[in-house]
Amino acid sequence: MSKYCSQCGEKLNDNAVFCGKCGTRIGQKQVLRFEEPKRGVSIDGKREKSGGFGKIILIALILAVGVFVATRLSSGHTGKDEANFATSANGDIDDFDWYFNTGAIPDGERLTTLEGVDGGWKVIIDYTPLMYELGNISFTGTEKEIEAALSYSYHYNLNDGSYTQQNGGALYFSGKFKNGKMSVSGGGWTIAIDRFCTSGNKQYGLGQLKGVEGSSYGVALVRP
Repeated sequence: MSKYCSQCGEKLNDNAVFCGKCGTRIGQKQVLRFEEPKRGVSIDGKREKSGGFGKIILIALILAVGVFVATRLSSGHTGKDEANFATSANGDIDDFDWYFNTGAIPDGERLTTLEGVDGGWKVIIDYTPLMYELGNISFTGTEKEIEAALSYSYHYNLNDGSYTQQNGGALYFSGKFKNGKMSVSGGGWTIAIDRFCTSGNKQYGLGQLKGVEGSSYGVALVRP
């Protein structure tokens, strides 16, 4: 009957005392020895996960959050989210009862960030005691470089309550928004909105349209 080494399986001679291949003494009980696994390798020889991928994901998330915060701060965002009721609708004379009644904005929370005032507004420009222009004005951009597009839809005659439709294109302005105040200029005119606020389910703005020759007309905004 053939004999084999219990350690390496080498075929042995019948009178062999030691294995000629691995040196194991024939008849000696095998002693199992466990070595401490190398770092990153499990006992069964399979490589363990090092967690490196997870660290990469964490670093990427931290960088993304940093970029987001820097972008918001560079655009003038103060960390306070304000409601925004932007609308593309044109103003109607009934939208401005508050203006005709008091000439002032209703009491409410003042809007101080661009996020609270950008987008479209219904607008009325008070040229004379009897003639008004109604339309829409929209604000876009950043606090340091804001753009405004003003479009007129109607002349309104307060004397007889008649509307005259306007078909002119938009007028464009550019300027700044700072500390809750807007100032944009274009075509020899400046629109200066001194105060924006939210009251109930509406937002309001009040200011003036100023000409280079010194003329000044009331401007009121409301939305939605």
